[in-house]
Amino acid sequence: MSGDVLIGWVHPGMVHAAFMDSLLHTLDRDRVSAQPRIVGYAGVQSSANVSGGRNRLVEWFLDHTAAEWLLMVDTDMVWPDDALERLLAAADPDTVPVVGGLCFAREAATGTVWPTLFHLEPVDDGGAFLRHDRWPADTLMPVAGTGAAFLLLHRTPLEAVRKHGFSRWFPWFQETENDFGAVAEDLTLCLRLHAIGVPVHVHTGVEIGHVKPHTVTGADYKAATRPRPLT
Repeated sequence: MSGDVLIGWVHPGMVHAAFMDSLLHTLDRDRVSAQPRIVGYAGVQSSANVSGGRNRLVEWFLDHTAAEWLLMVDTDMVWPDDALERLLAAADPDTVPVVGGLCFAREAATGTVWPTLFHLEPVDDGGAFLRHDRWPADTLMPVAGTGAAFLLLHRTPLEAVRKHGFSRWFPWFQETENDFGAVAEDLTLCLRLHAIGVPVHVHTGVEIGHVKPHTVTGADYKAATRPRPLT
């Protein structure tokens, strides 16, 4: 489908070399394609308050560019050079306006690796996020929440979230809480999207690496937990 893309990231003053390598390969692939889609890229420097940086990036994307899509990428992620075009092929402004890659994280305390795929256990105050440990292979998976580490967003739902006015100072991303504990800034965005009727998906065939002491991938998750992918 048509539509220009801006790639954006939040950084503390530096980025990982593996991230930059992935970014350059993505830009090169797009440049020589029959239909180039990437119209620009932007980095926003942020302190420990990542919510502030993410919000400034979204605001700049909406107010100072005409791009249709924002690909938000964390600076410790690595990905194949066709990851963006695969997300774009699956995305749709009306039915799939928010879609992420399949990312993984490692808990510092336990070393446990888990995918950033969340469902919501409904309760009166909105619910608690719980992690999926199974997922269908190579398909679009609707989720209650995912991270912003490799997330493609259409401008229409972002404008709708701002118009709704969830927060004056943190329109999109904000660390919040409920009776079950803290809610990360990216999961708060997912809750706000769902509250205005916007679905969130993850493409399970677009696997993204997470660079920590080593790159955390789906292979680590499989080795640690032996998941049972849905078929």
